[in-house]
Amino acid sequence: MELNLSENIRTLRKSKKWTQEQLAEALGVTVGAVYKWEAKLSLPELPLIVEMADLFDTSVDMLLGYDMKDNRIETIVERLNGYSAAKDREGLKEAEKALAKYPNDFEVVRISAYLYEGFAVETRDKRLIQRTKELFERSISLFYQNKKAWISEDRLYADLALLYYLSGEEEKAIETLHAHNRDGKYDYGIGYIMSRNKKTVDRSAFFLTIAISRSFSELLTIFQGFIFLYARKGDVRSLEQILDFCSDFLRHFREDDEICYLDKIEAMYLCGSAFACFLKKDKKGANKVLENVLQRARAFDEVLNYDLSKLRFLPNDHAYGAYDIYGPTALQSVDTVIRDLDNKEFMAMWENVKKS
Repeated sequence: MELNLSENIRTLRKSKKWTQEQLAEALGVTVGAVYKWEAKLSLPELPLIVEMADLFDTSVDMLLGYDMKDNRIETIVERLNGYSAAKDREGLKEAEKALAKYPNDFEVVRISAYLYEGFAVETRDKRLIQRTKELFERSISLFYQNKKAWISEDRLYADLALLYYLSGEEEKAIETLHAHNRDGKYDYGIGYIMSRNKKTVDRSAFFLTIAISRSFSELLTIFQGFIFLYARKGDVRSLEQILDFCSDFLRHFREDDEICYLDKIEAMYLCGSAFACFLKKDKKGANKVLENVLQRARAFDEVLNYDLSKLRFLPNDHAYGAYDIYGPTALQSVDTVIRDLDNKEFMAMWENVKKS
């Protein structure tokens, strides 16, 4: 807690146009005492602080420069979030103060656990890890208070599993993740922990490949969403950046040049590249890209290879087919994407390319 008493004494004295001698005389102290107060060399005793507050027509709080913190639970949680974002270790002290005041409030305990977790994970400090484990365990016991749909009990257990892992309790970490692995959402964590141990490294492949296949599907959808977002906003720079990223991402999953589902996806993404040219008034360039789109779409539709088992990193011990919401063929999917871009001139350009 920082006080501004010395600055405030000096400021208020000068506002009254008093010298240090005049203030000392009014308070019945020496000039040297006033000098030391203003120079932060000593502090006045409490009766003198009260007397000065009255003399300056202000409150003791104002003279001290003390602002009482807003200690409502919502404000405490927001403040602790701020410490976490700033990676400020002072937040640990504030968390303990908050926990002392609200030891059984779910939000206070939960945010304190996450604040501690950041430093525990980064430093591998045993004391911090133990304290973080205690806070997550308490958060779980208080979960019945949770009123936020986006906070799940499974997520708290997953974080607790991380603490078990950092404590050297690998089996307990894996067991915890297994017990709360709804829809396989923590396959990645199970696979990661198993990959770090010689005894379980072979078993890690199953969980890691399942996890990456799920993430692969989700990322394809996310990328398409960003393409629509930037295209509709007319943000050409961001559109081109996400398209470059998509191209690199897909390239790393190819094992060979065989036509596969990635060709259909690339044809759909290339619609975004054509639209970027269109937005830049480069109709010739847009037309050329659309011709490439048509060529790729037709090439895929000749084989309709939806088998993902031959792609790098994905499960390859059984057939693994792909489905999407755009249509059963690449040409139908491209039609859907271009229609959803909702630009009549661009749609007309595509129709002309298909006729040529």
